[in-house]
Parts: sequence; C-alpha cells; structure tokens
Amino acid sequence: MNEIKVTTNLTKADYRNIFYYSVYVKRPVNTVIIIVSLLLAIACIILKFPVILSVIFFAYPILIIAFNEYSLSKMIKKKTSGATVNNILTLNDEGLTVKSGDEEEKKYGYNKFLSVRETKNYFLFYMKDKSTKTLPKSCIQKSDFSKIRNLLINKLSYKNYKLKG
Repeated sequence: MNEIKVTTNLTKADYRNIFYYSVYVKRPVNTVIIIVSLLLAIACIILKFPVILSVIFFAYPILIIAFNEYSLSKMIKKKTSGATVNNILTLNDEGLTVKSGDEEEKKYGYNKFLSVRETKNYFLFYMKDKSTKTLPKSCIQKSDFSKIRNLLINKLSYKNYKLKG
C-alpha cells in the first residue's frame, strides 16, 4: 500500500501564497475584472467621460483588493493565533487523512476531492466541502514527489488534477 505521511506547519507567508494563488491564479476572472476596470477608468479619463465613471472604475479594483486583504488578514489571524499547530497529512490508497493538533482526525476519500493543484511550493487539495488542504513541498522528501503524483494520477480523473513533472 502506498502511503506518504508528512508533518506540516504552515506559516503566515504560506497562507498568503495559497490565498493569492486561489484568488488570482486559480480564478483568473478576478484578475481580469481588476485589469478591465482599471483600463475602463483610464479610457474614461482619455475620452473625457464624466469624472464619476473614472472614479467608480478606479475605486472598484481597489475595493476588491482591500476586501481580499481584509479577508486574508482575518484568516491568518484565526489560523495562526495561539500555539503552533502541526498538521499530519497522510496520503494513501484510501485518500487523504488530516490530523491537526488536538482536533479529531479527518478522512477524505478520493470521491471528496474537488481538484488537486501542484504549484511551485505546494500541493493544494481542494475538497468538495469547500476546504483546502495544503501540503508544502518543503516538508516532503524528494523521493515522495513521484509517489504522490502517481497516487493522484491513479486515483483521480484527469480533469481533477494539474500536476507538474
């Protein structure tokens, strides 16, 4: 039985990187909306439309970014308050098991996976219950990378994963 067991401890920088990936890369529509809004603001200034339109188109992306930063700071404060909590993630033929501090162990069968993304620094497991489980590559032994990829390829539909290598 293939089993990879990893102990992780996410830092504030990890949470920030994961958040930005999820908001701006995984859902590029957010980035497109911000860019289009800024371009419309510039076009309104150049074409001498009423100033209020320029202000609205310029303020909209600022508000989106500010709201995302506020949400991120709340999440980081909640996740990193108190003592450091080590998470133990176990990936095997049955699925993913997560043990976080004193919390009860949570098991996710492969049918509970929405998608899996591999980035430069993380494996991100998006679950159907709207949670994201993160496996930092810095916590994984080099020999386990191919095991993880092979396990995910064999257990998930090709539509549900984007892996590197």
